[in-house]
Amino acid sequence: MNRFCLMIIVVILLFTGCARTHKFSTMGTEYQIAYFTDEGLDRKHGPLIMKELSFPLYFTHRESVFEIVPRDIASVGKFTKFKNIVFADDISTEDGVTVFLRDILGSDVLNNVRRISIAHQKDVWIEGQSVLFLLFNGKDYTPAEVEKTVKGAHTRLSEYIGERISEDLAKEKVSKKAESMSRERFGFPLLIPFRYSLFKESETFLSFVTRMPDRLFFIAELPPTEVPVTMSFMIEARNNLTAEYYGGDRIVELIYQWQKESPDVPWYGEFDVVTVDGRPVYRLTGLWENQENVNGGPFITYLVEREGKRYLLDAMLFYPSGNKWPFLNKLEASLKRTVRSLQAGAGQ
Repeated sequence: MNRFCLMIIVVILLFTGCARTHKFSTMGTEYQIAYFTDEGLDRKHGPLIMKELSFPLYFTHRESVFEIVPRDIASVGKFTKFKNIVFADDISTEDGVTVFLRDILGSDVLNNVRRISIAHQKDVWIEGQSVLFLLFNGKDYTPAEVEKTVKGAHTRLSEYIGERISEDLAKEKVSKKAESMSRERFGFPLLIPFRYSLFKESETFLSFVTRMPDRLFFIAELPPTEVPVTMSFMIEARNNLTAEYYGGDRIVELIYQWQKESPDVPWYGEFDVVTVDGRPVYRLTGLWENQENVNGGPFITYLVEREGKRYLLDAMLFYPSGNKWPFLNKLEASLKRTVRSLQAGAGQ
């Protein structure tokens, strides 16, 4: 990416955004993108750009993270309040998108684009907005270059939306019962929205649930052990807990085999060490099932070690008839908030 070009774009967008003193409500959901592109670019690379922007994620079926809503540049004025906007343009043309971008960014910015540049800016026309620019110069870029660029753009958009979700979550009331019961049992609060009610409990286990769709959190203190934390360890630990408290739920271990057999397919299932506020924690994602009740869905589990103890923090979803990704993001935001409180030694 041309850093000079990116810097100029950010400065100009900040100026145009700050020039408006009043901010209105945004249009669209967190997972809809108003998409503007020029005819030539769309004809050559449109399907690839749309695919990578939507990012198809695979549970047992395909689900796109983003819903792309293509719009004609002539109607752009109606969509400046949209929550997420993407402009994809070959600036070497005189297409309508190029003309629009030249008007708002200036010719100097477009003239400094070399091959492909990405720029992302929030709150351009309205508060709570994310605008992404994919700027191409010429027609000699390969599909591999386009794919790599759009994947990077998708990552930026996802990260910013994750921040927005966390900010919105922080404005919600938390469940006082979950907070106090977790603090009493484990020494740190379980920070989940107020609408959740107690589902199951023991001295080392707490579970809360809300419906429509079914979403469950649990937190558990694991038995002491010196066994290293691996994928197998987390699978066994979670299976033992869900067998006892959730009537036989088990992790679908086949998803990890599918991932090995098809590494290019973004299956929703992995084990990794991630950082939360710079501190390492173990993270397992995948699918759960209950063959007796014939149901299942995705889950997210964190394992955190503190003062010689291990804690599992889990969120799971049952929503067979709808898109799961919007709910999973909010579930994980609650988990991360709880992990931060645990790591900070809250309640000690």
